[in-house]
Amino acid sequence: MHSSGVADSKSSYIAGLRDGVWSYKNIRRVDQTVKVDGDTAVVFNRLLISISIRGVAKELDNRVLAVWVRAKAGWQLLALQSGPTVTA
Repeated sequence: MHSSGVADSKSSYIAGLRDGVWSYKNIRRVDQTVKVDGDTAVVFNRLLISISIRGVAKELDNRVLAVWVRAKAGWQLLALQSGPTVTA
């Protein structure tokens, strides 16, 4: 799920990277918190991203929640939600 609210599958996201829809210049992760409960982990991050989206340069300041589950093959990403950082 993109911060714009648009959802992608794994294959459509990879196709967008390949086709140049998104061109990441820099990603900086700050304020990471990881909480594990059994075979589930939630990871909270703030991401500062320099990106070109369809040729338009943007600077993003987003909060991200990732949900991971432990499987036989190791930890696998189950869900990811991103949204713009809001200041009060």
